[in-house]
Amino acid sequence: MKVIEAAIPPHSQPMIFQEDVEIRGNIGVGNHIEAKGNIVIIGDVEQSRIFSHEGNITVHGLVLGYQTSLVADGDIVAHTVRSATLRARRTITILYEAVEAHLVAKETILCKEGKGAIVGGSAEAGMEIETKFLGNEKGFYTTAKLTNFKQSDMFLRSQKLGEMEKKLASEKEKYEKTIQVIRILGEKVTQLPLAKKQELAQQVKRYQQICQQIAQIQQERRQLWELSQKQDELERTIIIHDTIYENVSLAIDNQKLEVNSRYHNVIVYKKGILILGDFDEYMKRKKYA
Repeated sequence: MKVIEAAIPPHSQPMIFQEDVEIRGNIGVGNHIEAKGNIVIIGDVEQSRIFSHEGNITVHGLVLGYQTSLVADGDIVAHTVRSATLRARRTITILYEAVEAHLVAKETILCKEGKGAIVGGSAEAGMEIETKFLGNEKGFYTTAKLTNFKQSDMFLRSQKLGEMEKKLASEKEKYEKTIQVIRILGEKVTQLPLAKKQELAQQVKRYQQICQQIAQIQQERRQLWELSQKQDELERTIIIHDTIYENVSLAIDNQKLEVNSRYHNVIVYKKGILILGDFDEYMKRKKYA
C-alpha cells in the first residue's frame, strides 16, 4: 500500500496508483486520483474526482461539491456527502448524511448511522435502499429508486450473445457447403492432392469449432434467461426506519409513488403495484409466511 502523509493541494497533477493508496489529509479542489486497488482518504474531498478501478473507496471526512465524483468497482463508504456524485458497483454506505447528493449503487445504499438522512438529490440502487430519514421538513425534493441493474446487464449480455450467434451461424452456413462436398465425394476425398485435403481438413475443423461455440452461446443465453426469471421474483425494498417526508418520489422499476404525506417506520416494495406499508408488520408477515 502507498501511504501519503499529507494533504493534496488544490489543482495538483493527476495521481495514478497501481496499488492500494491511503491519503492522510484533505483532497483540495480540482484534483484527479485513480488507483487500481482500494483508496482510503483520512480527510475531506472537495470538487475532485476519485476512481478505484478494482477496489473500494473510503472517505473519513466530507465529500463536497457538484464537481466531485467517487467511482468504485467495489464499495464506497463516506461520512458525509453534500452535492457530490457517488457510483459503486456494489454498496454505498453513508455514515452520517447525504444532502443534495446523487448516489448510484448496483446493489445497496445504506444510510442508517449518525443522522441517517438522505435529503434532496437522488438515491438509486439495484436491490435495497435503507435509511432513517428520506427528505426533510423543508420539503427538499428527494428521489429514491430501485433499478434492476442485473436484469439490464443480463439483457445487454444476451443481446451481445445473440449478435455473436448470428455471425457464427452465417460463417457456419459457408462451411456447411464444404461438408456437403466432402459427403458427395465420399472415399474419393483420399484421391485429392495433399494441399486440397489439408485445406478441407482445416475447414472441417473450423466448422466443428463454430458448432461448439454456437452451442456454448445458446447454453449461456438459456442460463441468462433462467437468471432473469429469478430476478423478477426477488423482492427489492426501500426501508425508512424513522420518517419519510412530503415531496419525496419513490420508484421501483416502472412503478412510481409520489409521497404527499409524512409516514414513519415504513417499507416500500412492489407486488404488481408499489406498496408503502408498516415495516414492523411487514417483518412479522415475512417471519410467519
